[in-house]
Parts: sequence; C-alpha cells; structure tokens
Amino acid sequence: MELIRAAMEESGGQVRPTPRFHAGIRDKPIQRILGMLTTEMETEQPLGELYVASLTHALVTRFVQLDSTCELHSTAGVSALPPRILKRVLEKIEANLDADLTVTNLAQETGYSRGHFLRMFRAATGLTPHQYVLDLRLRRAQDSLKRKDTRIIDVALSCGFSSQSHMTSVFRQRLEMTPAEFRRSA
Repeated sequence: MELIRAAMEESGGQVRPTPRFHAGIRDKPIQRILGMLTTEMETEQPLGELYVASLTHALVTRFVQLDSTCELHSTAGVSALPPRILKRVLEKIEANLDADLTVTNLAQETGYSRGHFLRMFRAATGLTPHQYVLDLRLRRAQDSLKRKDTRIIDVALSCGFSSQSHMTSVFRQRLEMTPAEFRRSA
C-alpha cells in the first residue's frame, strides 16, 4: 500500500485510502513490465536492485494511472536536478559503479522523494538512473577491454555487471557485438 500511496503522490494524484483497480485489466505496458520482472527473477545473472526497483515503480505507477478516479496532473514542467546535486549523485554513482546501487539511496543523496528524484534526474540527464548506470558501466568496460592484459570476466565484475554473460548481453544489445569482438576491433 505504501508503494501505491507514494506513486499517487509522486504522479500528482489525489491520495485516497484505496485506489479502485479492476479485475481483468489487459494493458500492454503492464504485460511488458511483468514480463521483464519475471525474466529478472528467473535469470541466473540478475541486473540488480536498481533495475527491479525501477520496474516495480513503473508497474505501480501504471496501475495508479489506470485507476480512473485518480486525477493525475501533467508532470511535463518538472525541473532538472540542480547542477551541484546532480554532480553529487553522479559522483556517488561513479564511486559505487561496481556495487548494487538503489534508487532509494540515490534519492536520499538529493533530499528529494524517490519519485521526484527520478523525474528530476531524467530531466537533467535525459536518462533514467538505470540507463545512466548501464551506459557508464558499458563505457568503463569498453575502456578496460582496450587493455589486452585483463580477463573479460574481471572487466565485467569490476564494472558492476553481475557476470560476464550479463556484460555480453548488454554489449550485444547496445553495440551489436560481444566483448571479445569489441576487444579484437579496439
């Protein structure tokens, strides 16, 4: 219930004790989010708490948006994180890139609520925290792979990927090549 209340407040909705959800909802975004959560639970190489928290927040927010009695207001005018706060968050991310970062910890760094932090971070960077972290890990891995003396598994772990196969899947998805292929071409 706390997640629902927080999502309603963060979305600008009027908080009611219990939102009305309807059985049998068929919603493509909800199906996709549930599919990603299911895949994450079943995988041997989890992407981490930041990813699961982002998906959970998206799922709850989508349910709140579907509640026809919740009057949501546009959040298009959200301002970006102030530069000094953004710098502090980005430094925290870089310093802890090999750790399992959480949205809650990053939001605490700013003093804003979790949802407000997410919106302000995206307004400042154009990315969600998960996307930003993944991009940073990928860039760091690319730099490390240029040094031929490091093992690919060591690069993956030092850059915060849960495993070599996790890093390989990100490379394939983003660069359309494996880390070994990247290393050979570098």
